Amino acid sequence: MYAAIKEARPYDFISIQLLGEVINGEKKPWPDTNIEAYENYTLNEVDGGTELLIDLDTNEQFKHMFEDTWPKALAKLKELAEK
Repeated sequence: MYAAIKEARPYDFISIQLLGEVINGEKKPWPDTNIEAYENYTLNEVDGGTELLIDLDTNEQFKHMFEDTWPKALAKLKELAEK
C-alpha cells in the first residue's frame, strides 16, 4: 500500500490516508475512487509509559490485510520503542 500523511502532531497524533497499492514496484490507485481509508494513531502518556491508540477507518475488503500485518508491525514498533 501507499499513503499520505494527512495530519501529524509530533509525540501526539498522526493520521494516514491510504491511497492505493504498490504492485510490481508501481503505485496503483484503487479503481473505486470512493474508497476512503485512514489509519489514525494517538499517543498518550499513562503511568510513566506510552499508550498507543489505533483507529482504523476502511472498508471490509482490507480487513484481512490489517489482521495479518498489524500484529507483526505493532510487535516491531514495540521492539523499537523499548530500545
